[in-house]
Amino acid sequence: MSASEKAALLPTLAVPFVVGLVLGERWDIPFGALALFLAASLFLAALSFLIRRSALPALALTALLLGLLRAGWVEPPGAELSPYHDLPRLELRGVVSDDPAGSDTILTFRLSTELLRPDNDSRWHEVSGDVRVTARVPTALAGSRDAPFIRYGDRLELTGVLQAPGHFGAFDFPAYLESQGIGTVMRFPDAELIGEDGGTPFYRWLYSLRRDMARAMSTVIPEPQASFGQAILLGIRDTLPDSLNEDFRRAGTAHLLAISGLHVGILLALSISASEFLIGRRRHIYLVLPLLAIWMYALISGASDSAIRAAVMGTVYIVAIAVGRPRSLIPALALAASLMAAFEPRVLARVSFQLSFAAMMGIAIYYEILSDRIAEWVGLGPEREDWRATSLRGLAGAVGVTVAATLATAPLVMFYFERVSLVGLPATLLSMPALPLALVAHGATSLVGMVSETAALPFGWIAWILSGYITGISSLFSGLPMASVETGELARGFVWVYYSVVTGIVVLLYSPIRWRRPRLRLSSASWNMSVPWQIPVLALVIAVVVWTVALSRPEGMLKVVFADVGQGDMTIITTPSGRTIVVDGGPDPERAVQILDAQMPFWKRTLSLVVLSHPHSDHVSGLSEILRRYDVEHILESRSEYESADYMAWSRLAESESAQFLEPRPGTRLSFPGGVEVHVLGPPDATVNANDASVVIRVVYGNASFLLTGDVFRDGERWLLGSGHVLDSDVLKVAHHGSDTSSSAPFLGAVSPRAAVISAGQDNRFGHPDPEVVEWLEGLMPPSRIFKTFERGTITFETDGSTLSVKTER
Repeated sequence: MSASEKAALLPTLAVPFVVGLVLGERWDIPFGALALFLAASLFLAALSFLIRRSALPALALTALLLGLLRAGWVEPPGAELSPYHDLPRLELRGVVSDDPAGSDTILTFRLSTELLRPDNDSRWHEVSGDVRVTARVPTALAGSRDAPFIRYGDRLELTGVLQAPGHFGAFDFPAYLESQGIGTVMRFPDAELIGEDGGTPFYRWLYSLRRDMARAMSTVIPEPQASFGQAILLGIRDTLPDSLNEDFRRAGTAHLLAISGLHVGILLALSISASEFLIGRRRHIYLVLPLLAIWMYALISGASDSAIRAAVMGTVYIVAIAVGRPRSLIPALALAASLMAAFEPRVLARVSFQLSFAAMMGIAIYYEILSDRIAEWVGLGPEREDWRATSLRGLAGAVGVTVAATLATAPLVMFYFERVSLVGLPATLLSMPALPLALVAHGATSLVGMVSETAALPFGWIAWILSGYITGISSLFSGLPMASVETGELARGFVWVYYSVVTGIVVLLYSPIRWRRPRLRLSSASWNMSVPWQIPVLALVIAVVVWTVALSRPEGMLKVVFADVGQGDMTIITTPSGRTIVVDGGPDPERAVQILDAQMPFWKRTLSLVVLSHPHSDHVSGLSEILRRYDVEHILESRSEYESADYMAWSRLAESESAQFLEPRPGTRLSFPGGVEVHVLGPPDATVNANDASVVIRVVYGNASFLLTGDVFRDGERWLLGSGHVLDSDVLKVAHHGSDTSSSAPFLGAVSPRAAVISAGQDNRFGHPDPEVVEWLEGLMPPSRIFKTFERGTITFETDGSTLSVKTER
């Protein structure tokens, strides 16, 4: 076999094998016929070797037949479970086989089934197949273990209804789940933990490490930078704010969030350089560290299609270094795709696999052409080796990579998402220089943070700056007019024609195609910066930290923020001396920490006081995540026998904190430096419901005052009226989201507020606020002073103790 045939062997075999998988899914060919054709093709290949002719055609035919054969072994997902769909009620036992995602108490996970018992059957039946489950955490489980309450390897017994997945609007959810090997869903069953011995010890350890790294990162770094770091380092994207996700999509930089060849390539370059520095290049032992690093990264990031494909490619690259062979991207990419498709043929239908494969193929084919032309246009010849030329070549390479990936993925993006970004190239180019440093900074923060949060702070500050820069670039470009345009529905045939035409043009212009090593010099482009560049970059980072700290210092004002958390309550109070008080946390943990982090200096992770008004989920859910991320000095709450998963999670966390518990006795006054006082007005000793047991506080600074009433009902209001406490206040947080259960006319008259805030969700199912309550408030003040969070967003009051100002988000 000639050298050119050897270089083209992997792509020549990979393409027909994948084609065979695709055709085999659509054609039903008898096994016997395939076996005969396969024997004939192997005979032709052997004959070609014997007569010294090219065996590539026969080998390509063999690969095609093997693909057809492999496709015939794929069973429809959930075949054993489909007869049990839509039965009134059944019991199901199985093992959680992935890392659950979601909020604290509502989780989505994959369950590998083992046993099933219909409602009218006394016997358990052995079954197999995976189910996508969305479940509420049992109250008892939330009170007995730390989050996450459902974990990989848990054995669960679920009682509910199995269903076939349905469509969500234009999204073909059944096809998506089928590509994941799932054909059945179960929504909100009753769940019971019956064991913790499922799965493998390695993956239990791996997912535990992943959780610890994520927790360390979120404890040290504010939001949304912490969620960005979890996305690029750990593959955890469900905590990213929806608005930030949309910014990355509109700006054409969403690929920076998805762990792929770009991220693995950065890690590979860094780990090879570090290994060479530590142990030298003796006997290729130094290649073991990079090999372990890229596979650990691929696994700990969730083992996505793109991460596994990149790890396989990186392995081929490392092996090529070890044996001294040319290190070309295309054979590595062909091998990676073939291995993944052979192991799980459904991977070919996954959008993430198609996009990542197309991007890497585009880079492999077009990178040299584009980067060389760009270098020629800016006058860079091979003879120039100074630091300016090195930097410009790095920039030319970055442009080449970005344009190549964009050209290769554009049809798929338009086909699947019916949208294309017009600013993706400049946004990516501006973001790329910070990405390697951000990966390193977030990695250092998480690893050091697992040992010491204090020691991790410097790394966290650097990660915060770099991630803020990258997210800021995407937010800036996404806000430009025509940043993203709708393309409408794209015909599947156009996608095939596009790839065929572009590939044909390349073949005609640059034939014969040379399977050579693309000059992707990540290390030289990103790290061989000379001292004149390193000093200003370091100085800039230090300057940003210093000025941010300086500008974050208290301004001598009391600030009270009524956060827009949807259907719930959350209030953040910042005293003139910089102390922070949080009252309730709303229904969404991630939303709560995002809002709080936006109100806090990035370097401050301590809260002076956390107040839980009462244990309902729309007040307590967010507080649990706040306790995990912040050090809390004092907790003020009325302990309750109320039982719910959210409250049990809060209680368990609060008891494990070093915070001092304060009992909300009416008449208690808490003083803070700078002249701010918190007066505890309620609850009374005896109440009949959790709402009337709400902790009611009045915040006083000079002549300004704010009354926070929780969800107190009219009975509670009557008690407050007779308690003798001062109720008169400038700003009233209207009780129970403006419900008619509260805000009686006598109570509103006694408070006599100048402004009122109603915290409620848009179009909530409770009909809050009640029109009659709003009418009563309008009798006390102009309608412009009644602020509703679902209309005005987050509402911020500031006062120096005499004057009062207000600004709204919308």
